[in-house]
Amino acid sequence: MAFKFLNDKIKVFISSKCGSYNEDYEIIRIGLKNLLEETGFIHTYVFEETTPSSMNIQEEYLNRLEDSDIILFLIDNERYNCSDGVMREWKHATTLQKKSIYLFYNDNAKDITNIQKELQKPNSNKWMTITNKKDFLEEGYKAIIEDIIRIYREYCKNRMIDRNSHKEYNNDNIVENNNLFFNKINKVEINENMINDFTIISEYFKSKNTFHEKEEESIENISDIEKRFLYFIKLLLCEVDYDESSIDNLIKLVSKSHVNIIKSIVEKRWYSIKCCYNDDVDKAIEYLNKAYDEALNNKIDMWIINDILIDKRHLENYIHNNRSNVYLFESETQKILNDKPDILYYPVLDRISKNIYNKLLKVINENNMDGPYTVRFGIELNGILEELSKYYTLSVYYGSYIHINIVIKLLKDIFYNFYNIYKSSFFGFEALRYSILCSDLKTVKDICNRHSDIISTCSLNKINDLYSISNRISLTYQRKRVKLNIFSCLGYYLEENYYIKVEEEIFTIFDEWLYSERTVNDLDNIIFEAIKNNISRININKTIVFLIRTIKNKKYVYLDKILEILKLINFNNVEEYNFKEIIDIISTIVKNKNMNVNYEYLKLLIIILRKSDLGYSETLDNLVENNFSDFNTVYKLNIFNREEDSYNEILKCIEEIKARNLKQESGIYVGYGYNPQDIIKNIIKDSDMLLCHYDLINPIATVCRDCLMNERQVIHEKISTIHLLIYLMYISKNKNLHFDWKKYYNGLSEVKVQKGFCEGFFNKESELTLFANYIFYKIINLDINKNEIMNLLGYYNNDNVYENIKILEVINIFIQNSYIGNIPEDIYIILIQFVSRYINDNNYEVRSEVIDTFFAFFNKYNDELSLSFINQMGNDTDYRIKLIIISNIKRQEENAFQYRDILEKYKLDNHYIVRCRAKKLLECNIYN
Repeated sequence: MAFKFLNDKIKVFISSKCGSYNEDYEIIRIGLKNLLEETGFIHTYVFEETTPSSMNIQEEYLNRLEDSDIILFLIDNERYNCSDGVMREWKHATTLQKKSIYLFYNDNAKDITNIQKELQKPNSNKWMTITNKKDFLEEGYKAIIEDIIRIYREYCKNRMIDRNSHKEYNNDNIVENNNLFFNKINKVEINENMINDFTIISEYFKSKNTFHEKEEESIENISDIEKRFLYFIKLLLCEVDYDESSIDNLIKLVSKSHVNIIKSIVEKRWYSIKCCYNDDVDKAIEYLNKAYDEALNNKIDMWIINDILIDKRHLENYIHNNRSNVYLFESETQKILNDKPDILYYPVLDRISKNIYNKLLKVINENNMDGPYTVRFGIELNGILEELSKYYTLSVYYGSYIHINIVIKLLKDIFYNFYNIYKSSFFGFEALRYSILCSDLKTVKDICNRHSDIISTCSLNKINDLYSISNRISLTYQRKRVKLNIFSCLGYYLEENYYIKVEEEIFTIFDEWLYSERTVNDLDNIIFEAIKNNISRININKTIVFLIRTIKNKKYVYLDKILEILKLINFNNVEEYNFKEIIDIISTIVKNKNMNVNYEYLKLLIIILRKSDLGYSETLDNLVENNFSDFNTVYKLNIFNREEDSYNEILKCIEEIKARNLKQESGIYVGYGYNPQDIIKNIIKDSDMLLCHYDLINPIATVCRDCLMNERQVIHEKISTIHLLIYLMYISKNKNLHFDWKKYYNGLSEVKVQKGFCEGFFNKESELTLFANYIFYKIINLDINKNEIMNLLGYYNNDNVYENIKILEVINIFIQNSYIGNIPEDIYIILIQFVSRYINDNNYEVRSEVIDTFFAFFNKYNDELSLSFINQMGNDTDYRIKLIIISNIKRQEENAFQYRDILEKYKLDNHYIVRCRAKKLLECNIYN
């Protein structure tokens, strides 16, 4: 057969129904596999012909899908939705942007599948329907072969640009010749042949690039020392377990490759590293002291002496910061380094790291200069990883502990930047992995929150593995810190059974911290953040017990963090004993006026506990009445909802607005912590009968007019006032309350309204934001100028995220509080098209406003178009957008059946809360 010489064939994945009730599909898949593999250049994955595996079925087929080049989907509409397996494969392939071919066999009497509906949208894949299920065999074979030939022809017609074929050279490239890499470094000479022959190490680093074609080379043919270097990089990246004999062999071979006194110094440095892997940092520092003394006495080059000191400083900081309750800002070793007149540097290694970042910067700059017709064929990642292999080899060669660990940071920086350039989930996942290993919590949070598409493309087992790697971290406190960070950021993504195991381990860490004589300085922040970030999944009663014990252990410094967590808890699932304990603690805090706590957290928690109505209402009422007088009024307003209390609170807010008008008019500008206009609006929303029973519209409208006409009033106060007026107009018409809003509007001066002070410190609202809000207030009052609206919307672009959020916010308010019959239809057409431009915006905050606005459009204007945009945003990979969509669906229960396709996808989501809430909505009676 032809093409027998091919080792790396085109991989095709066939996705269709499986199981004993789908034997016809089994025959089709096997037939397609035979036809395709007869070509000699295709390898086909079908479920039936796989060997037994220790992985679960889902992990097995999703991994095979990731490794494939083309996915062939064979789908029918016998059921409303595809099988869960096909749905998972489709979601995974779509997220990974895999090349996919779709064949549909449809029963015309039934609705098409939601996958086919997705493909009917613009810019989707071309698909084909067949009239006979047997045609899957012939048409599937033809589609694959024709697609391969079509792509090759496109290449032959020069329709793809190979940017990497035009290499640019400059003086730096000539100076950085490979031979220079192996030149003498002062008095110390590198073993040139040893490093030149380390091809397996280079290949290992390049294998981190999923697009790298691995060179076949037997590991049995490499030298012993390279084998040990290879083992150690895998140990460093937590890919293998610690093996003492392998480390001993590495130390022996590395020291043997050196000569003279440097041999003894490197050997001691490596024994120090070995002690770190045995979690004996004190012993590690002893070895570094010996190496330092020996280097100093023998007048070894200063860069080696300084490097030993840097390793020692790193370990001293680790010990001090994890064994005492104060941070060490300047150790004795740091003082020695500070007193040195020479600059700290590391020959060759510093140059290699500079080369790495220069190459990375070049890739970023080239990408920024790409034109709209540029197609990249290959990337520069291999060259950068090859440089990194040199950096690693030299770090190990000299036993530099700090530089060995910098390898992980460099990997993180490389893959994070490549993810930002190419948006490949593979690069993103690698960046996440290395961020975890080097304890870069900021980047981990950024990936999980800002780039959650990375996690949504993974199988749950891959996410579980991120936690498992922490078990291979040698240093105890670092291992605990990494475990807590992973739990904090990825707790909602762990598989159900695995989460239970992880949670037990995390609670053990909590208890060790609580009862330890040595307080770990930064562990407390991570612990409380981990609880807060998993509050909807973690065992609530065990959590409350831990929080109560923390207070009883007199760790009062954490009271604010504890109160912040308690106010997030759903107390309906809390055991009565724990509930009583919380009440007792709150009572103690309220009665003890000397305790330093955040009283805003405390007030909110008391209101939440009182509304839970779990048998302690009278206790809380008496506690507030007798001991918390300054909170009593707000407490009654929130709990009892008496009209008289609400009325009095509105009058207080009116007086507050008057006072602010007078103060701002005098030119004195003050930043306030609350907004009286919003308080008025919220009180009326809770009790809209107030406007009927009391004459409130007149005094509210009067003080609002004074605010708008005050040319010195701050802009954000005017904007809040406009929002209140828009709501008052809507509710007064809804309740048939008599107020001449036309006369009121005509009495305003547009020039004065649009003048305001932009203080820019506490608030970022600009004159453009004020102008936009006033335009929509004019539309509500039927003072409509379409050119003015179009000109306004033309100001907005992607450069100012805050302005985009604010315009979407006021459009949302306008839609919610407008009457369709009064506003011309073209206004809604203009607005919905404007909002739709932000569907794929890079910022979550913008997209969250967009989805809320589309739900506001639903039942107001063109339900079909609104639903289409909502379905489009249903594919957003950010779990926060998914949760906003689910919350909006829940609020529109009468229309929830129209969102079934979205919920069917969400019930298979990687995120625990998304999955649970979608399933709960699907199980509601509204679908029966």
